[in-house]
Amino acid sequence: MRAAFRTVSAQDRARLDEIAAVTPRQGRSNAAWADALKAAHPDLSAADAATIVGAAKDEIARRAAFRTVSAQDQARLDELARQTPQLPGQSNAAWADALKAAHPDLSAADAAVIVGAIKQDIAKRAAFRTVSAQDQARLDEIAAATPRQGGSNAAWADALKAAHPDLSAADAATILGTFRDDIARRAAFRTVSAQDQARLDEIKAATPQLPGQSKGAWADALKAAHPDLSAADAAIIVGASKKRIARRAAFKVI
Repeated sequence: MRAAFRTVSAQDRARLDEIAAVTPRQGRSNAAWADALKAAHPDLSAADAATIVGAAKDEIARRAAFRTVSAQDQARLDELARQTPQLPGQSNAAWADALKAAHPDLSAADAAVIVGAIKQDIAKRAAFRTVSAQDQARLDEIAAATPRQGGSNAAWADALKAAHPDLSAADAATILGTFRDDIARRAAFRTVSAQDQARLDEIKAATPQLPGQSKGAWADALKAAHPDLSAADAAIIVGASKKRIARRAAFKVI
């Protein structure tokens, strides 16, 4: 339930306003502000924090700052964080991966508490997915055959798929150390029938990518030349995510 639709008494509203005044937003996101409120007011509930920041209670309740951890567990997690601290500029997700590498038995829930993230986000990371020794050896062999070459995760995933057509999005994500959903959305990992592929190849041949033309600009050119072209089909042709192409002005329905 959204905060805007929860009924709050005048007395509770005054109490929450006072808390908000003591710990103001200061340009922070809802989530970051909620964490700051919890740090400054340890007894603050997820429901009250959600009312203050204007978010759904469930979104706030999932945050590490609002999950109850025993003093003993907190001491254990603090020790892990001390042994493997967050490096300057290191994201929460990358820190979680480093913690898992240093402490293989660390659960996604504990890592989420340490880095201050949502358990579900950490659990989806490749470092926290269980892979058998046999599967890991197979994936290591694929990675060795098609190394990164300094490109982005997305570019490496596409290269891996091109070199190993049977590679799944889950396996590619494990090799790269990223989310399966991020990889599965990429055009290279979407299944296309032979008939559809032939149709898209024909469109591609009719409107090829110009030298130096970005994928986004090429998608726009394809749409201009083929007005009925969908964002999904354009994404497959240019090798980008459907969501990225669908956001472009040329593909928005007016």
